Amino acid sequence: MFLNPYSHKEPFSMSELIKRVPAAFAQNASQDVSHKYNFISTEQVINALNEGGFHPYYAMQGRSRKEGKELVAKHVVKFRKEGTQLIRGDLIPEIVLSTSHDGTSAFRLDFGIHRVICSNGLVAPSSFAVSRSVRHKGYNDGDIIDAAFEVLSNCPDVEKNVTEMNKLILTEREREVFAEASLLLKYNDDDIEETLKENFSPTPSLLLVNRRRGDSGKDLFSTFNVIQENLIKGGQLFFGKDKSGFKVKKTTRPVKSVIEDLKLNKALWTLANKMLEIRS
Repeated sequence: MFLNPYSHKEPFSMSELIKRVPAAFAQNASQDVSHKYNFISTEQVINALNEGGFHPYYAMQGRSRKEGKELVAKHVVKFRKEGTQLIRGDLIPEIVLSTSHDGTSAFRLDFGIHRVICSNGLVAPSSFAVSRSVRHKGYNDGDIIDAAFEVLSNCPDVEKNVTEMNKLILTEREREVFAEASLLLKYNDDDIEETLKENFSPTPSLLLVNRRRGDSGKDLFSTFNVIQENLIKGGQLFFGKDKSGFKVKKTTRPVKSVIEDLKLNKALWTLANKMLEIRS
């Protein structure tokens, strides 16, 4: 069962986190890793961040097709610092912790923003806001807390960036180009080529359909929010024909993969910033 990864009013308890990210509470690494691998449970990291005033409001883990790999799968937990001020009144700064226990990932911390109105969280990529990796080898609780505060220190820069996006009004063609590029971020060339053969391809214009009046603006940040929400949540209706030529209804798929969610958010944020850079 897919659980809503967000808790809006209060942090997740440990029992709630166990349901959503059991991999965070694994007691051993994957059997495939080297004997030199230093296993550190994500639970220890969560406890350390809690003691540092960071509390979990989001939890999601990837699905593993291999039996017995569920407890080493990629997982993400997002934290909010006690007393952190909102950005513009509807954006909440977050610390995004991601890792796995298969020997492929360190503990990675990125700067994120949760938009209250649409329940989506964006992740600013390392090229924009500072990211920090804390390796399992030589790990200590102080390092992870220091890394969280360092990442969070980028909040003023992100707020300035959001303000500049709000001021930049896009032409209709620019909004269409943004949507066209964004569609390719989610559906790769092979997907689109195959869906075009069956007339199943969602169009870029579908991404520009806002879900609420407050998102009807033509500025860059509003356009980004509309496209990001549509790509992440999916569920948009479009029509096409199946292989037999019969007309059918289809809906765009939501993003439920941890890796896809992180990559897509970072790519969209990078794209929006490049558009801002070109127009500035």
